Amino acid sequence: MCRVVAGALAVALVGCGGGSSEGSEAGRSSRLESVRAEYGVRSIALAVVRDGALAEAVAVGEADAGRPARPDTIYSLASVSKVLVGLTAARLLEVSPDAIDLDADVNDVLDWTPPLAHPGHPDVPITLRQLLRHEASVVGDTEADYETYPKPDPDGDLGAFLRPFLARPEGWLPAAPGSAYAYSNVGVALAAHVLEEAAGEPFEALSERLVFDPLGMDDTRWFFGDLSAAQQARLARPFDEDGEPYEHYGFDDWPSGQLRSTSLDLAKLLAALSTDGGGVFPPSTVRAFESVPMLIDADDGVFSHAGGEAGVNTYVEYRKDGAGYAVLVNSDLEDDALDALMDDVAGLVQARAGE
Repeated sequence: MCRVVAGALAVALVGCGGGSSEGSEAGRSSRLESVRAEYGVRSIALAVVRDGALAEAVAVGEADAGRPARPDTIYSLASVSKVLVGLTAARLLEVSPDAIDLDADVNDVLDWTPPLAHPGHPDVPITLRQLLRHEASVVGDTEADYETYPKPDPDGDLGAFLRPFLARPEGWLPAAPGSAYAYSNVGVALAAHVLEEAAGEPFEALSERLVFDPLGMDDTRWFFGDLSAAQQARLARPFDEDGEPYEHYGFDDWPSGQLRSTSLDLAKLLAALSTDGGGVFPPSTVRAFESVPMLIDADDGVFSHAGGEAGVNTYVEYRKDGAGYAVLVNSDLEDDALDALMDDVAGLVQARAGE
């Protein structure tokens, strides 16, 4: 059975497996604390999966001023949210194959007047496969930045945001849909809207029913307002590089990066994906998710996604041998320093695998 150990320096760790001791657990936590201190981030939460199960979860630093980070601290995920959009798509295709077709025109599902079309290529259909592969030529982002982000949650539904946004030529890139890769937050929001329209169910409820609930991801929610008071009290506050806090915020294209979760919940996700569903999902669902791939980076047997937003940096990775890990950080960091931090954490994970 896993257990939680609270340390004197605001460290909490969950360790699983034989042969571990409080001394070795403290040593592993200390190494992660050294990484946190070297890069000056407010906190790091790390969960490691081995053999398709949680091996350990460590949290160091502060979730908020004076409040220690813990394995059950809830962090904003930024673009790691997209992984859950992709898996929701794979699940809907599995459980309701008549509801949606990856290669059909999304106007078969959407009830927009006028129909959705690229203004420069109006005869080229836009498909769910294109959206899940960032190949639909939808522009990457809205004009919003942190100062204009909704706080803490957006108002209105996805369709009310997307219809006027994509009616403008500025909502599109020059290339024809399906002809080129271009990472698109707005395109991910459109994919989620297509899924909810196909299912006849709000996307947040759809993803909860098809993904979060089966995995037991009870601390994973799209909206700040959907978190209980107890969960809100476990939220990590995002901080800038000077240690100043941001307000909790959301996005009009919220499926692209608004999800909040814990390292422990992400470990459940990675345990299932790294073992062809782990008995929770059919292997065919996971194979479809990985082979398209559906909003997951696939590189020589390693599946991953990173996320970054104001005061948030995140990363998940898994392999098909039952191994994976999730890293959650609640601070801004320059790109080079962030790459170095993530490399150092990856080194810790590899070292621990050999212990």
